[in-house]
Amino acid sequence: RYMWAEFTTTTRRPELIRLMERAFREIGGVPEELVVDNMRQVIDKPARQGGPALVNHDFQEFGRWWGFRTIACPPYWPQAKGKVERGIGYIKRSFLEGRSFAGLDDLNGQLRSWLACKANVRCHGTVKERPIDRLQRELTHMGSVQPDSYPSLQRCTRLVSNDARISYGGVLYSVDPEVACRRGTRVDVQVSVDGILRAYYGERLVAQH
Repeated sequence: RYMWAEFTTTTRRPELIRLMERAFREIGGVPEELVVDNMRQVIDKPARQGGPALVNHDFQEFGRWWGFRTIACPPYWPQAKGKVERGIGYIKRSFLEGRSFAGLDDLNGQLRSWLACKANVRCHGTVKERPIDRLQRELTHMGSVQPDSYPSLQRCTRLVSNDARISYGGVLYSVDPEVACRRGTRVDVQVSVDGILRAYYGERLVAQH
C-alpha cells in the first residue's frame, strides 16, 4: 500500500522507465512481480481469452535487467486495476484538488512532502497499519537496487527533409546537412532513457539533441 508518485508531461516509454528506476531507488527495493494495466508503453498485445498478453520487447529487457516479471492485468480485472485507480483517485482528491503550484518541479516537491508526511504515514483503511511500516517488512523480500540504469533505447527510422530536418514526436530536429543532399535519405533514430535523441546515417552520428 506504500505510494510512490511523480507528475510528468509525457507518457512515453523512456520516461516510464526513468521514473520506475527512480521509484526502485527511492523505495529501496525491486518487487518480484510488476502488475501493469494494458498500457501501450508496456504491452504490445493485451491478453485475450485463450492467450496471454504480449509484453513489449524493450520492457521485457528492462524487467530482466532489474529482475522482475511483468504481469498484465486481464481486461476488467477489478482486483488489480481497482487498487491502482483508487490510488490515483486518492492523489487527485486529497492532494491535487485546489492546490496551487509554480511549475512541475514545485508540484512534485509538494507531492513528495505530501507522500512522506501524510499518504504513507496514515493508518491505511484496508490493512489497518501505516504503509511506511508495512514497506519495511516487505523490503526484506524485495530485490536489491542496481547502481546502473537500464540502457533503454527507442529505435525508429526517419526521412530527412530537404532542409536537413527529421520529425520525431511532433518536433523537428536538425541533422547534418550533408545527409540531406540525396532525396529519400533515411536515418536511424535512437532515444535513450535520459531523453537524448541521436540520429545515425549508417555508423555516423549526424544529430544529437
